[in-house]
Parts: sequence; C-alpha cells; structure tokens
Amino acid sequence: MDDGHCSLPAGELIPLTQQLLPAPELSPQQRKEKTLAALLAQLDGPAREQPVLMLFEDLHWIDPTSLELLTAIVDRVQHLPVLLLATARPEFTPPWPSQAHVTALSLTRLSRRECVALVERITAGKVLPDEVLEQILARTDGVALFIEELTKTVIERRHADRYGRPVQDGRAAAGAGHPDDTARFAHSATGSLCADQRSCADRSFYRA
Repeated sequence: MDDGHCSLPAGELIPLTQQLLPAPELSPQQRKEKTLAALLAQLDGPAREQPVLMLFEDLHWIDPTSLELLTAIVDRVQHLPVLLLATARPEFTPPWPSQAHVTALSLTRLSRRECVALVERITAGKVLPDEVLEQILARTDGVALFIEELTKTVIERRHADRYGRPVQDGRAAAGAGHPDDTARFAHSATGSLCADQRSCADRSFYRA
C-alpha cells in the first residue's frame, strides 16, 4: 500500500475482487455450460504435453449430459494429439456420424473355426472332451470374452471322472467321465456368466 492506494498488479487484483464480490446467480443451463467448458479445458493441458488416450465404454447407457460432453470432446480432439476410443451396442446412434476424423468399426461374433482356435490357445495343449468343447461353443455364442472365461473355468475346476479323480490334460482328459457328466459340468460352469453381458458381441467401436 502506498498513500492509501493499492499497488497490487491487475492480474492479482481481479481474482481477489471476484472473491470479495458476490457471484452473479447462474441459471442451471449456464452452470452446466460452465461445467462442460471447464471439463473440456482439462483435456487441453495434458494433450499439449504428450499424446492422450481416452476410453469410453457402454455408450448405450450414457446419460444426455455426458453424451453432450462426449460430443464436444469428439469435436475437440480433431485438433489435438488425442486418440479416443468408445464402445456401444448397435442400438446406440452416435450424434457424430459424418465427421471425417471419426471411424466406426462393427464387431460380429466369432466363427466356429475362430472359436475352436481360441479355446485351443487358452487350453495351451490340453485336450477337452468333445462334449465339453461343444457346450462351450454352444453356450458362449461366438462371444470371445465368454469363450475365454468359460474355458478358463473348465480348466481351473478340471475334469473329474465318475470316480472323482481329477484329469488335467492330454488324452486322459478326452476320455474323462461319462458324456452326460461332462455336459452337466459345462452347463453348470456356464451359470456363472451373466446373461446381460452376452451383449458384448455385436458392438460398435468409434475411433476419433
């Protein structure tokens, strides 16, 4: 202070004044716009320092305000070193279908040959009984996630023959148990899969 006058620089004085004066009342729409603008600004800083990867899942469940923010982000990233990946079910209609920097990829269920190859890769040489393999293929419906989970469950629990002896791998596994026993085993293991999660197939991926 000098002769009763403030000597603070303007850059420091303005924020101080804003704290002392009552803030103007904002409408809900204005508050939302300011919040979205602040969230968008958080993206600019990191992207100026290094490339950024952003992931959004299950857009079919997104609420309107979050979708509004995501739409603004999709528009913003075309000017930034940002890779944005988002997933959704086919019923989701994106509000950015015609933007040149956005790529849509649709995933379908695996073919039988691809399913068998995936099971063989997961079992790493272990031979599953034909009945168990068929149960896995039938109940996972070509969804890679559930082929993997159900096959791992079968391996972890192993196969027990009708006398209760564990059978681990190789030719012994192929002859383990009665066909009805192996079928019931695969059926019970499938019970741990959530029916709603089966929709992970037939998804769309959006890349911006």
